[in-house]
Amino acid sequence: MVGSITIVRPNSMLTDIVEAIWDWQVTDGAAAQTLRGLRLPSASPLFVVHYRAPMWSDWPLSSGHHRQVVIGIQTRLTELRPSGPVGCVTVRLRPEAAARLTGAAIAEFVDAKIELNDLFDSGEVALLEQKLIRAADSAERIVSVETFLMRHLRDPRSNPVVSRALLLLRQRPTLPMRSLASDLGVSERHLLRSFYAMVGVSPKKFARIVRLGKVLAARRRGLGWAEIAFACGFTDQAHMIKDFNALVGVSPEEFLRTTLVEKYRDLNASLGASDFYNQFLV
Repeated sequence: MVGSITIVRPNSMLTDIVEAIWDWQVTDGAAAQTLRGLRLPSASPLFVVHYRAPMWSDWPLSSGHHRQVVIGIQTRLTELRPSGPVGCVTVRLRPEAAARLTGAAIAEFVDAKIELNDLFDSGEVALLEQKLIRAADSAERIVSVETFLMRHLRDPRSNPVVSRALLLLRQRPTLPMRSLASDLGVSERHLLRSFYAMVGVSPKKFARIVRLGKVLAARRRGLGWAEIAFACGFTDQAHMIKDFNALVGVSPEEFLRTTLVEKYRDLNASLGASDFYNQFLV
């Protein structure tokens, strides 16, 4: 039993901050505790509110149970396990905009989860949780979370060089840093420092995570592994497998075999094609 999953785009006032919002409900606690989730490395930070039972995860810097957290860019595979009934709203943030919620120390969020109570007034966080508990449906829950986000956005100014760099790396993650800096009219050093300050990781690490997603997207389109390696800019298929294994811990073939279990085949295919393309149940 996977309950109900709703994935929507944010309202127009949040499109420059939020990529998508996920609402997941599993009211049967016993059924929820049989579930196991995998989250691939992701170039998008997350704002997460659990308002039923907490979720267990094995983030390297902060493993254990969590309820309301912000999670930075993730550079490795993470396992998730519900501890009881699931009630969760997850917001996929744009990497260039996450600092507008968290402040300047965005690097501290990489591969870690930071409690919302450490970022916002604890009374407001508790009120948000109560609103989600009392909400009549998914739409009402999502509006409550969007309202909270809009109320806590900080300085809207962004670094146009970094914003442009992110766009180019999403399109061409194999772009050499020298060429990227040249295209942007800045030095490599300036690009590296500005990018790290806004995103929390280096341009190379960001591009590596983006390329992993492109490997899986190409496989969903039916390409063979050798074709995918060429299309994604790897030296050869062995190079692609080595890089995927370094990030995920297994080869892409083995990972996809894990996520194609019959019980969750359709759900995982749907998630893979969504804005939450790196989330799977196994």
